Amino acid sequence: MIFHLTGSKDTYITNKIVSGVRRATGGNVGYASTVDLFKLYGETSLRGVGGSCDGVDTDEEANCAGVWDSNLIEISRGLIQFDLDALESEISSFVDADDSSLKIKLVFKDIQGPQVAPANFTLQLWPVSQDWDEGIGDDVSSFSNIQATNWLSCSLGTLWNSEGAELISSWENNDGVLKEEIAEQEFISGFEDLEVDITEYVKAYWSSDNVSVVNNYGWVLKFKTEETDQKSYFVKRFASRHTRNPFLRPKIVASWNDYHIDERLNFYAEKENKISITNYENGEAKNLAARSPTTDPAGQGVRCRLSYPNLDDPTWSAFLREDLGTISQVEIAGVAQTGKYEATFTPSLLDTSAGDLKDALRAAGSLLIQEKWDFVDHATGILRPVYSGSFYIHDPQAVTNSMPVDYRFTLLDLKSVYITSDKPTVRLFIRDRNLANESVRIPIELSSQVIPKAYYQIRDTNNQQILIPFSDTLTSANDSTRISMDSQGMYFSFPVSVLPRGRTYTVDIGYYDRGRRRVWESNMAFKVK
Repeated sequence: MIFHLTGSKDTYITNKIVSGVRRATGGNVGYASTVDLFKLYGETSLRGVGGSCDGVDTDEEANCAGVWDSNLIEISRGLIQFDLDALESEISSFVDADDSSLKIKLVFKDIQGPQVAPANFTLQLWPVSQDWDEGIGDDVSSFSNIQATNWLSCSLGTLWNSEGAELISSWENNDGVLKEEIAEQEFISGFEDLEVDITEYVKAYWSSDNVSVVNNYGWVLKFKTEETDQKSYFVKRFASRHTRNPFLRPKIVASWNDYHIDERLNFYAEKENKISITNYENGEAKNLAARSPTTDPAGQGVRCRLSYPNLDDPTWSAFLREDLGTISQVEIAGVAQTGKYEATFTPSLLDTSAGDLKDALRAAGSLLIQEKWDFVDHATGILRPVYSGSFYIHDPQAVTNSMPVDYRFTLLDLKSVYITSDKPTVRLFIRDRNLANESVRIPIELSSQVIPKAYYQIRDTNNQQILIPFSDTLTSANDSTRISMDSQGMYFSFPVSVLPRGRTYTVDIGYYDRGRRRVWESNMAFKVK
């Protein structure tokens, strides 16, 4: 799953020289639609202030043996803050903060436009040591709005401990490793977006045991060594949270693996397979462990048996053999799923001494088998049934045709309109277009096929902007948008809150079949209001 959190406040501060007569150290641009980062080296003179060339006939840098004085260097720095406590609250029921699949990154969108961009520089993200006010200034030309956060002060009447915002010089991650900056990114062309991994820092802030990251005053975005070298970098421009285009606003992107695979519809001999059940009481998920031992569930608690039929007895009154699965409670992204249990089987039927069963599986390609779930109620010592059913076990077979299957997809349960608080579950119905279905005299319900590995993405239908991307094609590929499987087919869920309101979106499916990756575009649209 992918979750977005927008910024609580952002701005940039500068000591830029204005009209050659003053520095904009008191200027506030809290309501500006951009966050501008620049460094000017000896570009502007300041009345009454000379450089290190004082004493020579001209103050041109070319005639100087030294470098320009630091008071002729102009710098800007970005400030941004997110409500990390709100982020933890929003996602804590879906993912454990210590889960290895949880990744958190900060995203700033480039809006350079026709403006010339600097190239070959590095930006760093540092924690700031003091709280600050965003302010409502928006004059980015003369910096005439004198209020709130600026180069000298963090709020009205309160100065920064150090001009330009005091940085926290070091912190420790949850493994006790000393860190300096939170993250950094190199910009080659200068037109790149900022996308930096801040997972370690955010997890350190969430950890009650980590005393090095206690306060959340936000972060400073600044040039690395470029702040002190003898070059100019003008101007790297990012969209702020006040930009009109919601697609461009700064955000934190949290992603984690929330898929679950139940292989009833894709159950094969000679390989590990997982099947699962969820126990409900009066419509509410309940743990069976509440009435059975919490330890050794496969022994005295929950258990699952697979029964293979005696082929000479079509009434199923006798069974040729049974397999007992290894039971565990399902965890998704480190969060135990209430009432959900998983059994793992590796059926070795092709090497069994029961030759008729092996031959029948090879001849037919699949056999119907039974599953039975039960548990021992320790209060009474009675073995209580939980669930029974049947599904097919398949023989892993080679094929002569390496062409991908021609799948037909249908999105079920996709509404035409959602609100931002929705977290819908969308099901896929999948059929092979070349599969021949024989005519029958009674109504039947076709079963959906499943694809072992598939992903979804969501994009805007008008501008084709991708809001939730295929996670398997990212630079750091992961399974945050992988599609789950259960006994009914395939499904996925997504938080509508990541999609800007008032726009229309569509869903695409990317899947792997016989070594090839293919994409299906649904062309089914929904709106967020």
